[in-house]
Amino acid sequence: TLYALGFYAAFLLWLKHRNGDSIRSIVANGIRLGVFVGLGILLASSYLWSMADAIRESNYLATRSQDTLLYRHLHFPLQNLITLLIPAYYGNGIFSSYWGVLNYIEITAYIGILPLFLSGMALLTRPRHPYILFFFLMAILTLCVIYGIPPIHELVSALPLFSIGINTRLLALTTFALAVLAGFGFDSALTASRTRPYLIIIMATTIAMLGIVGFTEASWYFFSDQIQAAYQSVEGAFGHPSPQILTFWRSLPNGYLVQWLNLVVFIGWLGISCGLLWLQRHRPLPSKWFGSLALLLVTGDLFLFGIWFNPATDPEQVFPVTSTTQRLMQENKDTPFRILPLEWTLFGNTSTVYGLANVGGHSISHSARYNRYLRAISPSDWDSRQHGTLILFDRNEFDFGSNLLNLLNVKYLLDVPAGCDPLAGTVAVAQPALDTPSQQVFGSHSEG
Repeated sequence: TLYALGFYAAFLLWLKHRNGDSIRSIVANGIRLGVFVGLGILLASSYLWSMADAIRESNYLATRSQDTLLYRHLHFPLQNLITLLIPAYYGNGIFSSYWGVLNYIEITAYIGILPLFLSGMALLTRPRHPYILFFFLMAILTLCVIYGIPPIHELVSALPLFSIGINTRLLALTTFALAVLAGFGFDSALTASRTRPYLIIIMATTIAMLGIVGFTEASWYFFSDQIQAAYQSVEGAFGHPSPQILTFWRSLPNGYLVQWLNLVVFIGWLGISCGLLWLQRHRPLPSKWFGSLALLLVTGDLFLFGIWFNPATDPEQVFPVTSTTQRLMQENKDTPFRILPLEWTLFGNTSTVYGLANVGGHSISHSARYNRYLRAISPSDWDSRQHGTLILFDRNEFDFGSNLLNLLNVKYLLDVPAGCDPLAGTVAVAQPALDTPSQQVFGSHSEG
């Protein structure tokens, strides 16, 4: 936030200089702006101080500091640009398997096809407008960081905080900048529809979009090995499986169908957007009618995108209610205790769903001292990027005789019998003997 605020403040001061303001006026405006920012920070100081103290005590900063070089070099391959046009090009994990880099939610940024046309129209009709220039530069800078374009990527990634952050999440700023440009482009569509450049802009934007699609399709066919290596360099940082190449994806039962469906939807929105803009040139509509049609088009586009973007999952699919969990929940009402699921027996946030306090959870939400206690019980690298921030206790390296189990008020260890699916409702309960931690009393309670 402070970086963006500083960038915007510098732009405003430059704008005043461009408009012919005196140096004295510019300095006075800069001082006033600094005072207001300082007052804002002062008002938020109690929250900021608490947050800084919590971060200092947490495991988050230590983990990110160790991985500074990793995050500094993290970026998307250029083939991901197509997701600005076809967000589910690499699947989305819902109606088709996801095979792209990182995960679908992290790499997806979509504002609709018509807004992209309008963004191009804003740039080409009013390239010297200061605010259009500002938001264009914001979009370009963030895209350079996200896609690893030198030297901007290296310079930004070396800045404090950016060096330990996942800078691909600057996609949020990219979409914001493009949305603002689309607003300026809408004004241009109302006023410049009779000029010759209007058609040139439509054609140029269409060719650029089709060029991105063609580049991605062709590159997967002719340079699949190099692209897969680039994807593995990103995926290797987080431990995800490397993505399958396009030919393998299309060999899946519905691979061709889903891929072609994505292309058909894209071509459909492309044609409708071009048609609306062409109609506005040849038979200009009143602004309210053109605005209503544009709003209807963008709403339909984003609605179809949104219903598949990040739908809610039925809790019972992730946290099944079994006789085991019901028994633990009933017993916990009388005397509160903690549970410790081994490996993938249960996900971390069981306290929210079952009301059962979980020793594990997510490493970054605990203090560094607490995580050291857990490592004393299970020295395996549960901080590995193989499973993000989830704490997974390896049953093969687990210290069943640790006194810390009693100190942390762990009453039950939960495990899954060999050969069973943890989400199928089969869970075995191991109860530590409170008097002699070195001896374990195992009792199983399972259901098929």
